[in-house]
Amino acid sequence: MKKLKKLAAALLSLAMTAMLAVPAFAQAGDYSITISNTNANHTYTAYQIFKGDVSGGTGDGTTGNSTYLLSNIEWGSGVQNISGLLTALKTQAGFTSLTDQSTAADVAKLLDSAADLETFLTVLNGTPGYLSSTAAGTATPGAGMTACTINLTEGGYYLVKDSLAGETPDDFVSDYIVQVLGQETMAPKGDKPTVEKKVYEESLSAATTDWGNGYNDVADYDIGDAVPFKIVASIPDMTGYNGYEFVITDTLSNGLTLAEDTLQVYVTAAKDTALDALTPLSAGTDYTLATTDIGDASFTLTFENMEENEDFTASDDNYIIVTYTATLNENAEIGLDGNPNEVDLTYSNDPNGKGKGKTPKDYVVVFTYELDGTKVDGKNTETKLKDAEFVLLNNAGTQVAKIDSNGKFDGWVNVPDGSGDAGAITYGDWTTFNQTHKVIMTSAETSGSFGISGLDEGAYLLREIKAPEGYNLIKNDQTLVIAASTGEVQNYNGTASSVLTTLTLKVGEEEPKAGNVADGTVAIEVPNNAGATLPETGGVGTTIFFVLGGVMLLGAGILLTVRIRMKATNRQ
Repeated sequence: MKKLKKLAAALLSLAMTAMLAVPAFAQAGDYSITISNTNANHTYTAYQIFKGDVSGGTGDGTTGNSTYLLSNIEWGSGVQNISGLLTALKTQAGFTSLTDQSTAADVAKLLDSAADLETFLTVLNGTPGYLSSTAAGTATPGAGMTACTINLTEGGYYLVKDSLAGETPDDFVSDYIVQVLGQETMAPKGDKPTVEKKVYEESLSAATTDWGNGYNDVADYDIGDAVPFKIVASIPDMTGYNGYEFVITDTLSNGLTLAEDTLQVYVTAAKDTALDALTPLSAGTDYTLATTDIGDASFTLTFENMEENEDFTASDDNYIIVTYTATLNENAEIGLDGNPNEVDLTYSNDPNGKGKGKTPKDYVVVFTYELDGTKVDGKNTETKLKDAEFVLLNNAGTQVAKIDSNGKFDGWVNVPDGSGDAGAITYGDWTTFNQTHKVIMTSAETSGSFGISGLDEGAYLLREIKAPEGYNLIKNDQTLVIAASTGEVQNYNGTASSVLTTLTLKVGEEEPKAGNVADGTVAIEVPNNAGATLPETGGVGTTIFFVLGGVMLLGAGILLTVRIRMKATNRQ
């Protein structure tokens, strides 16, 4: 099937003989080639290779019901240095019967297969080149047009050369041999590769896409996480090419660091093929990996002479898949504009030259967020409290977030004794642990602020391990849930604000509160209440003591009076 596809892409007409009957679409003498194409970057130029007498014609001119013949074939105006062309042709397989005296008709009789026609075109367009500068006609699709027409003065066989404006347009060019015995219509045939990129988002692991579960254009991660990426490039039809070049260029932002040793390249039949069962291609043999001296790119993968490598030409080899991980690093952008990653593909697009095409860039983006806390007085939130100390735990309470000197997330580590019980770890345990792993956040003087940046969306536990002086310690962990609006996105256009539109923080059972999307921040106020104190002089407590003291004194006086009277009575 793939060989047939390649054949159709290379040639519009396979048969070229001295006396060939073909369908015609107009009366003889009215000659044109109409090319269906909406891309205004193309220019089509027709060169007459063979000319002759157009004769015959029956019926009403519809396809399959008329016959026109081209006879008395001669060289057309588009061919030069005929003796040199014959000399070059007769050394090629299929053309050894030619001599220096062979005619145009002799050559035309030999063009009875796709292979022979391809050989003829290769020699005709080769060096020194036997195609003259005399064009029989030219046409370019205009803006909004669906086709363009080359008007010709006579019938014959024409080579239609296709050229593209610009250095690396995203399209291909092809040459066609067209038999023109009337008004002919053709559509550009060929193939160009495509390239797409995805990033793995764990929360979408149950979502099925063409890429496999969980692959998306948008993801959220903690700083320090290894982020999986996947590139899928289609393998094009390379018929007619001699030295097909295929270069994947991947560009990471400053917030992502390539883990070069994780990069693998595969050839598969489908985008979502399970890669575990496949054998990776070999760097240096099947492709060349470059990570330095490549401008702003992070790496390039260059595949040279792909048309000669069976890895890429087998009938079931449809895609090149590249996988790798990159670490979200300390330079990661918090909130917008995220941490983008883009890919494009440069490819050979002219079988008769060194032309290159280039795909549009395809984008993915990785976001990360910041938790901003403020310690306040429980009765007067305008009063900010210093020296409160916190740790941030994972949702299971088994790991604690490490924090670097810039207040950024620095990975997870098991809690000091391995348990997540809020009452099992003492303040002393935390302070000792903090000497090895910085995990404690302290509210600042004046502002009462504390926090950590570089967090994935998801659920966390905020634990207060020390209250401000004179305040009660919060005994229970607070459940925090950071949520972002990224969701499942498969057609990201490179504008971060189009995919990250909302950011919220839910504290316990409270309603979620909006965060700052641009800064990537969510905020929480943590109130503390003052501890119980001894009553002041003159207070209710003092009054109680005075009352009790008075009662006791009065009782003692009554008791003393009673005893004195009893003694007096006894003396009598």
